[in-house]
Amino acid sequence: MKINFKKIQAAEIQLNEAIFLFFDKANPVVIETLVGAAIGVLMPLGKKYGVEAFLHDSDYIKPEYKKLWINTIHKAQNFFKHADNDLDDVLSYETDTLPFRIIEACYLFRHIASNECLKYRQSQSVVMFEIWFWLKYPHLLKDRADTMKFLDSIGMPKSISIDDFELLKLAAERFRIK
Repeated sequence: MKINFKKIQAAEIQLNEAIFLFFDKANPVVIETLVGAAIGVLMPLGKKYGVEAFLHDSDYIKPEYKKLWINTIHKAQNFFKHADNDLDDVLSYETDTLPFRIIEACYLFRHIASNECLKYRQSQSVVMFEIWFWLKYPHLLKDRADTMKFLDSIGMPKSISIDDFELLKLAAERFRIK
């Protein structure tokens, strides 16, 4: 069987699977690898359409530290994928950073898929993860009131627990691309 994919489709599948596995509390090595692969596709697409990755392309990093910054962001991804120069190394992996890698991939996907760029469909898994992320980390928002207003406008129930990963996993499963 032969299947044709566009780059945005491949990134969407990788990202959707990463989101499902995240809420399934699956092995973080698999999730990190899928997210890294999605970002690896989305970043060049983003450059083509003028969409920057807010962590990777941060303007807050001085040019002389840019390489260190990028290596730090990609440390786990590279460790899990390559063994060129570090065959005997041990990675101390902080799983708490994983949601931040996923949210960057979600941001890239949503903006690249938008009507201003590819005019590709939006991913419900991406939107669901973004909602979960902003509910989990509201202190990071510049304008929390606007986000909460948006969540109210889409009818986001107040009774959903952001820690109910079983419910979130079921929702992610529903949005998976088959």
